[in-house]
Amino acid sequence: LACGVPVITVNGEKNSAKELVKDGVNGLVVGMEDLSVAIQKILSDEGDRQKIALQCAASVGRYDWNALNEELLTCYIKQ
Repeated sequence: LACGVPVITVNGEKNSAKELVKDGVNGLVVGMEDLSVAIQKILSDEGDRQKIALQCAASVGRYDWNALNEELLTCYIKQ
């Protein structure tokens, strides 16, 4: 996500990536049986690929080290 590359992840029970990837927004979340179709879709549709790539970079801002550090520091100060 941080590299601005569309992510395709599998909607598996123990896959935590699906919590970060919003289907059709900053990547694709698919069933294992649809993985090859999703790969072909993202490779063949330039418009969708660019739109999703832009959202990838924008969606990781809250996971920036400085933002996380501030959040953690705030938790420690409150305690």
